[in-house]
Amino acid sequence: MSSVPDSIGVAVVEMARVGRFEEIRDLFAPQLRSMVTPDALQVAWRSELERRGPVTSLGEPVSEPAGAGVVVVKVPVTCEHGALTVVISVTEAGMLAGIQLAPPNAAEPTAPWQPPPYADPAAFDEHDVTLGSGALAVPAR
Repeated sequence: MSSVPDSIGVAVVEMARVGRFEEIRDLFAPQLRSMVTPDALQVAWRSELERRGPVTSLGEPVSEPAGAGVVVVKVPVTCEHGALTVVISVTEAGMLAGIQLAPPNAAEPTAPWQPPPYADPAAFDEHDVTLGSGALAVPAR
């Protein structure tokens, strides 16, 4: 079953395929919309297609939480002469927070963080603390 962010991500790629760059711009969160122009979106998309050829298919989107109410949707795109991944940040309100054209391997799920081999997790202790007090108190770990 497809999630709402997945559906939005695929819809954005489909809009780019048919040249609906103004509609893509209109999907951006209001505070970002003025920084995105349909022309800039079109130039970036067309420059990728000039290198890779026309889009032949879209793969299954991969979604990952990106913190603070944002989900990153990675849509694999196969072209006649190569591939790319369209990485789209979608807010919990369904608005776009960013678009990136990335290499094909960017569609792979992000591996969970692991400590480097030289770190000894047993040498550390975690404690919940609060910084400040009253209305400005901030929980920390």
